[in-house]
Amino acid sequence: EIGVKKTKAMDTSLVLDAQVNKQGEQLFARHCRGCHTGFLGSTAPSPQVLKKFPPSSIIHALTTGVMRTQGYPLSGEQRRALAEYITGQKLEKNLINNTSGQCANASPIDASLPEWNGWGASERNQSYQAAGSTINAENVKHLSLAWAFGFKDSYSAWAPPVSFGGRLFVGSQAGLFYALDAKTGCTLWQFSAESGVRAGASVATVVSEQAGAHVTEYHVLFGDLSGNLYSLNAESGELLWKVELEAHPKARVTGTPLLYEDRIYVPMSSWSTVGGEHFQGCCIFRGSLSSVDVKTGKVYWKTYTIPDEPKPLNIVSRDGHDLFGPSGAAIWSPPALDVKRQLIYIGTGNTYTGEAINSDAVLALNISDGHIKWSQQLTPNDVWVPGCKNRHDDRCKLKKGPNFDIGSPPMLVSISSKKDLIIVGQKSGVAYALNPDEKGEIVWRYRAGKGGEAGGIVWGSAADKNYAYFPVSDLTTPNPGGLHAVKLDNGKPVWHKKVNHLMCGSRRYGCNAAQPVGVSVAPGLIFAGALDGGFRAYSSESGEILWEFNSNLEFKTVNNVTANGGSLAGVGPTIVGDMVYVNSGYGTNGGRVGNVLLAFKVVEQKD
Repeated sequence: EIGVKKTKAMDTSLVLDAQVNKQGEQLFARHCRGCHTGFLGSTAPSPQVLKKFPPSSIIHALTTGVMRTQGYPLSGEQRRALAEYITGQKLEKNLINNTSGQCANASPIDASLPEWNGWGASERNQSYQAAGSTINAENVKHLSLAWAFGFKDSYSAWAPPVSFGGRLFVGSQAGLFYALDAKTGCTLWQFSAESGVRAGASVATVVSEQAGAHVTEYHVLFGDLSGNLYSLNAESGELLWKVELEAHPKARVTGTPLLYEDRIYVPMSSWSTVGGEHFQGCCIFRGSLSSVDVKTGKVYWKTYTIPDEPKPLNIVSRDGHDLFGPSGAAIWSPPALDVKRQLIYIGTGNTYTGEAINSDAVLALNISDGHIKWSQQLTPNDVWVPGCKNRHDDRCKLKKGPNFDIGSPPMLVSISSKKDLIIVGQKSGVAYALNPDEKGEIVWRYRAGKGGEAGGIVWGSAADKNYAYFPVSDLTTPNPGGLHAVKLDNGKPVWHKKVNHLMCGSRRYGCNAAQPVGVSVAPGLIFAGALDGGFRAYSSESGEILWEFNSNLEFKTVNNVTANGGSLAGVGPTIVGDMVYVNSGYGTNGGRVGNVLLAFKVVEQKD
C-alpha cells in the first residue's frame, strides 16, 4: 500500500500553544526567513519589526495583501500559526471553532435526490445536467439569491461545490472542508485538511457487510494542495483515511478526482517548480495519475506523464545545484472516463525543464493498469519557465515555449450511436476534437481566441447533445472574453457572445470581460461567470443572455463570516434541482479577491 496513513480525526481546537508555536517557527523558516533576515540592505521588515504588528495584519498580508503570493500555498490554520509565531500574540480562535450557522437538525443523506457529483456531473466531464434540474430558459429569469456562505481566511473561492443526497460538500482555500445543507446553507460539519482545498470532491457509495447485514455508507473524497487524498464519512465528517500520493514539496491536487465504481483516479499538478526554486535537485516534478481504492486508500497504480525519472541537464544554477529534466507535464484538470473503451483521458500542462515529453497533450490510459495507450501532443516543444524576466538567469536558458497548458478537462461526447469524440480546449485559444479509436487523431479544430499565457481556453468547457461551449479568457488582449458554441460533429460555429457591459463599477483592478472559467449546461441554458464578477445564464440556442447577477457585493452569510464577491474564474457552477451554486472570488492571475459561495433558487411568481 503506497503511502497509506490511517489516522483518527483531530479536534484542532485542542492543539496546544506550544505546538502552534513550533509549527509557526517551521513555516517561518521555510517561507519567510529568506527575505525577512534583518540584514543590512534587506527591504523586508526584520523579525523584530514584525513582532510589533498585530496578528490580524499578518493574516491580511498573507491573504489579500502584499504577501498573498507567499500565503497562497498555506492553509488557513498555517497562516494563523505563522501570524501567532511572528507577533507572539494569540488570535481570538481557530478556524474550526466557528459554530455560527450550524444546522439545528440533520436529515440523513438521501441518495435518490438529483446530484452533481464530481467535476462534470458525470464521468464524461461534459458539465451537463441532463435530467436533474428544473431550471429552463423560461423560468431562469426568476432565479434569486437564496443564501450565501463565507469562507474564512480566504481570498479566493475556487473549489467547486458538489451536491449529493441533499448536501453540498465544498473545500476552501483555508483548508477547511464543509458539509452544508443544500437548501439552507447551514453547516452540518467541518474538517480541517493539511492545506488548502482547490479541487472538487466526489461522494462514493460504499456497501459493506456488518454483523451479517449489508450496510450502505457514503464516503466523500477530495485532495489538497499538499498532494494528499482524504476520505471522510459523509454523514459525520470523521476521517476514515488519508494518503500522501506525491511527496514532492510542491505537489498539489487542482483537478477534481474522478470516481468510478470502487476506484478514484487522482490527477497531480504542482506549484511552479523552476522560478524561485532553491532546494537541491531542481527540477524533478512529473505529473501523475493515481488509481486508489475507495474503501481502504490502497494505491493500485500510479502513472507518471513523463515515464523516465529526470536526469541532470548539465546546467548548474547560480547557487551550485544541478538542474534536472525532463520535468513538468502536470495534470491540472479532472480526468474523463471512457467506459466502452476502458480508458481514462487526461490533459497535461507544459514542460518545466528538458525535452517536451507528453506535455500539452491528451493521454489515454488503461483503467486496469494505468498503461499509456496513446498520446496526442497538441503543442510540441512547450518548455516554459516561470519568473524569467532576466534572460541571463541559468534556468531561463531552458525557456522556449508559449505556455499553452491544457487546463481544461477533456470531454467525451457521442455524435452518433457508433461515433464518439474527445473534445478539449487549450490555452492556445484553440479547441480540438480527437478520435478515440485512432490514437487521438485530430478530427477538427476551432479557434475561439488568440490565446497566450493567460488563455485562451483555460479552466473548462461544456457540452450537451448538440453543441460544445468554450469560454475564452484572452486576458492580456484589448478585447478579452467571449463564449462560443460549436457543433459537436464538425466544429462549425453556431454563435459567439461577448459580455457587453461590465458589472464591477469603480472596482477597476481585474475588472474586464475575460472568462478563464468553467461553464455548466442544463437543457436550453449555459451558466458562465467572468472576471467582472458577473454571473450569467445564456440561451444554448442563440447565446442571448437571459439572466445575470452582480456578485460584486458584501453578503450577509448564513455562517456570519464577512464575505464579498469578486472575479468568477476557475470552476464552473453546480446545477441541481431548482438551484444553482457558484463561487465568487479569485485573487490571483489578474482576478479580484472574494470568498463567498452563492446559492440561487427559482422563486415561483404569484399571479
